[in-house]
Amino acid sequence: FPSHDITGLPDSWTYVAAGSTHTCGINASQLYCWGKNTSGQLGDGSNLDSLVPQLVVDGIDNDIDYINEAQKYCNAKVLDINTEKVEGKYDVIILGDILEHLPYPEKFLSSLKDNLNTDGSIIISLPNIVNLYPRIKILLGNFDYEDKGIFDRTHMRFFTRKTFKEMIFNTGYEIEKLEYTPIPVYVAFPKVPKYIMDPIYYLFHLGTVIWPTLFAYQFVARIKCKK
Repeated sequence: FPSHDITGLPDSWTYVAAGSTHTCGINASQLYCWGKNTSGQLGDGSNLDSLVPQLVVDGIDNDIDYINEAQKYCNAKVLDINTEKVEGKYDVIILGDILEHLPYPEKFLSSLKDNLNTDGSIIISLPNIVNLYPRIKILLGNFDYEDKGIFDRTHMRFFTRKTFKEMIFNTGYEIEKLEYTPIPVYVAFPKVPKYIMDPIYYLFHLGTVIWPTLFAYQFVARIKCKK
């Protein structure tokens, strides 16, 4: 790839390493790669060559099987976030159903301020323990753990909208946007015909809009450091 064919290059680089078929460079604490991508070496989750520098995505998990699968799509590595510190700076950090699995999510969330670039944000999703389903289940005297969902047996912490907001505020962040997801009825009842589930899903979606603390299955928030 001749240099004059490359488009979208930043004005300056901290470090550049050129291989035989692709090149990577660090600019403003961010890693970009471009060139041949037949083995996914650009880290953009595809096998498509690119003459435009691709921002590299990193992923972490404490399960080697998940990491092996994730490495097909991004730069993934094993990391125990309970005991090890996340390295690097990012514009966006995604915590998709992560915090409820930690014994001290406040400590971890607070530590991530060191990993955000200026105006960087964190996207968080976690389940609503006072959703309609848990309320009915507990009302009937049951708090049995399950293999997945809100009562997933690996969950260590449970959140309402109020306690979710308190955790964000108390760890030095502010909420930019808060949204809600309805109960995933299609996943809960996969064998029921779609024409039956569609109106049920619509009602749960409407309920989530009108009364999110009762009908929301998950809270999804974009947060930033307080200014």
